[in-house]
Amino acid sequence: MAFPAIAGTIANVNSSAVLAIYVMDTTSNKWQTLGELAESKIHIEEFTVTTGLRRNRVNKAYHFTASTKMLQCALQECELLDSLRGGTNLFLFKLADAVAAAGAASAGWVKVAAAQVNVKPRIVVQGGAEGTRVIELEWEGSFAKTDAAEVELLTPTLAAADFASSADSATAVFYGIGVYTAATDGGSPAYTHIYSAAASLVKLDIAGGAGVTIAPVGALDLTISPLAVTDDLKRPITIGWDIALKFNQMSTLNADLLLLGNATADSAKAIVTMIDGMIFTLDNQTGIQAAIDIQGDFEKDRNIPWMLNGAILVSSLDGVVS
Repeated sequence: MAFPAIAGTIANVNSSAVLAIYVMDTTSNKWQTLGELAESKIHIEEFTVTTGLRRNRVNKAYHFTASTKMLQCALQECELLDSLRGGTNLFLFKLADAVAAAGAASAGWVKVAAAQVNVKPRIVVQGGAEGTRVIELEWEGSFAKTDAAEVELLTPTLAAADFASSADSATAVFYGIGVYTAATDGGSPAYTHIYSAAASLVKLDIAGGAGVTIAPVGALDLTISPLAVTDDLKRPITIGWDIALKFNQMSTLNADLLLLGNATADSAKAIVTMIDGMIFTLDNQTGIQAAIDIQGDFEKDRNIPWMLNGAILVSSLDGVVS
């Protein structure tokens, strides 16, 4: 068999940009936007085995990985993460050279099914006022290396009617992520859902308390990451959430320092209110640790680094964000 003929011309060189990513839930069976994105990547690689002569041979399976940063990290997106990682959704990536969806095989699109991949979401809050709160998404999975699978992956059959519009608001699970009109285009990004990573108020207390304000604070870093296991198809399955909260208390009078012994002796409650009003509440879901940090001479401030770590059930995320 001859080596496949490849059309190697300058005209066939294309941008690597991913213009949009869509998700299809089993309720509406419509493509819905994942909003405004950044730093999107897709990698599809053949699995191989090495022979005794050190030659690599493919084993008729593909390994799929992809990632992106959802710049939309409002309450709507955070509350949908449990449904997003649930393992029943399809995903569609729109590339820079994507053709219009017209009911035929569509070049410039990449489509993967729930039977092939799943996604891990991670909330990241860092960088202060100039930083942007984001949701990082990572997809992984595998599927058979067949002609039919390659066609469905790289030239899926897409029709305009497959994309959600405002008429699908009652059934589309991920409708709240986008902005929809009567057009069947799968929605557009909701720019009003993009927020700074700055916290306007941080409170600490013992579990069940109302919270004692810690101010001013600096270097706040909050991540809520998936605790995931991997199945035989290399799909990640989230079974819990790991929580890590760090920030510096900048007020360090002697009276403040003398309080630390009692401050970390009980079960902790932390309340982080973002500049846009979104609240992360960790009530007896993390441990708490403090330190006293004195370094850097006059150009740096003395501070108390607070560190809170813990894990919660998958179903508990909605109770953390409000």
